[in-house]
Amino acid sequence: MIFKVNQLVGGCGLLVSICLSTPALADFIIINNPGFENPILSDGLTSGTSTPSWSRIGAATFLNPSTSHFVGGLASEGSNVATLSAAGSGQSISQDLASTTLQYGTYTFEFDVGDRLDQTFHNVNFNFLVNSTTIIPSSSFIAPTVPDGEFITWTFNYQILDSGVFSGLIGDPTRIRFTAFGSSGGFSIDNVRGSFTAVPEPTSFVAIWSVLVFVRTRRRFRVN
Repeated sequence: MIFKVNQLVGGCGLLVSICLSTPALADFIIINNPGFENPILSDGLTSGTSTPSWSRIGAATFLNPSTSHFVGGLASEGSNVATLSAAGSGQSISQDLASTTLQYGTYTFEFDVGDRLDQTFHNVNFNFLVNSTTIIPSSSFIAPTVPDGEFITWTFNYQILDSGVFSGLIGDPTRIRFTAFGSSGGFSIDNVRGSFTAVPEPTSFVAIWSVLVFVRTRRRFRVN
């Protein structure tokens, strides 16, 4: 019987080790119409109306680029892109992430930023929001240089800790937003995606260790 308890203790120790050392898997965040493919546009045409799933402020447009816009007339993914011009009006597009409420863990957002051939490039303003509160990235972001007429992927990371300043917003709805400010220039966006990696709450670790302590205590009692 003692041998069996030893096996159980070893197994629990292994279980705890696995639980604590195995990295959590990332879940994809659902972003609707991530490549702005709806509405369907003919080559070189622009739509100045709203596109499904995205809220639009100002004169933000959606474009099926031609060779006058990007090298090869290509979007980074699919056919269309969103274009925001910095014309002093604060043009923006945003999307409520209906399936994503704020939780403890790490949020990662990636999107392809384009510098149009026919437009001076203006730096991208990206925000991850909970209600009207802007979440601060977990590390300083250095914007990669975008070659003229091409796209480059930009990545933003946000870490939500149980002791952090945003812990009071857990469970609240989230939103992403792209904005252009300034007097001239602009940028294009395509292929927006996101992921979330959960971090176990402290109570989860307490529960695991409590089981281990109980089993080890029970083993010592039986041995004695």
